[in-house]
Amino acid sequence: QLQLPGSVQGLFVDGSTLYLAEQPAWDSQQQVMGGGLRALDVSDPTHPREVGYAPGRDDALDVLVADGIAYVAATHGIRVLDIADWQRPTELAHYDTSGPEGRLGAIILDMQLVDHRLYLAFDHGSIFVLDVSRPHALTLVGHSAPGFGPEGGWVEFHGLTVADGHVFIASNPGG
Repeated sequence: QLQLPGSVQGLFVDGSTLYLAEQPAWDSQQQVMGGGLRALDVSDPTHPREVGYAPGRDDALDVLVADGIAYVAATHGIRVLDIADWQRPTELAHYDTSGPEGRLGAIILDMQLVDHRLYLAFDHGSIFVLDVSRPHALTLVGHSAPGFGPEGGWVEFHGLTVADGHVFIASNPGG
């Protein structure tokens, strides 16, 4: 067991490295503790050891890692970090999802990376597809409008997976 200052919201395993998306916590003096992306060596699962940390500017909600690049879903968008050298993790880009395209600051609840496309499912029932072939310059290549349920309220997307060119969504209400 490893004690962290914040709370883990998402995780991703790559070999013997466990990546944690951490939401910050506050101490009794309202000082922020933790938050961001952590990397743990779990080659000995009974003794996990922190090998890297990249602080965040807002709540980290989920993480995916591919080819030394971490995609961190945060409260206000996607952070792209070069984590090839954990002594100097470098932010390559930030894609803001809180603006007009972000539909009122919706929260990313799930994401999947397929063939240089990052699929994002938002709590308000929309999807973004970002081209991440150039990690320093993410490009929106598609999106859906927020969904409304039969009674007129938001449809919340809770998860997604991409297979054979199709996006499958777990939503509420109605599945």
